[in-house]
Amino acid sequence: MTDKIILTVIGLEWLIFGLIGLISPVYIATLLDMQLGSSIGYSELRAMYAFFACMGLTALLSLWNVKLKKTAYLLFCIVLGCFLIGRIISFIFDGSPTQGGIIIFVNELIVYALVMWRYRKREVLF
Repeated sequence: MTDKIILTVIGLEWLIFGLIGLISPVYIATLLDMQLGSSIGYSELRAMYAFFACMGLTALLSLWNVKLKKTAYLLFCIVLGCFLIGRIISFIFDGSPTQGGIIIFVNELIVYALVMWRYRKREVLF
């Protein structure tokens, strides 16, 4: 039951957020206080958010395919672990984060902690 709740919440969060960024990179950039100045910037943002949507879809599909749970949790562990490392380095080199940066960091940290906890519960997953 725990896995169903976690995978549903993170799956919907990442799928919806990913689709919004894929469809409207300007909206996402504004929401995140980012500046887009070139067509490659739009392309990069869309590519990144397409990946986020796929991550969310993977989490949701794993609700029906038990073997996919391991992949979903591992995917989130790797991606969010890298994001957290990058954000910490950015905080060090670029100065204090903005309020939005802190919110994003905390959200990613919470999701990372949840998926790492569930990934380590091997007897539940495999």
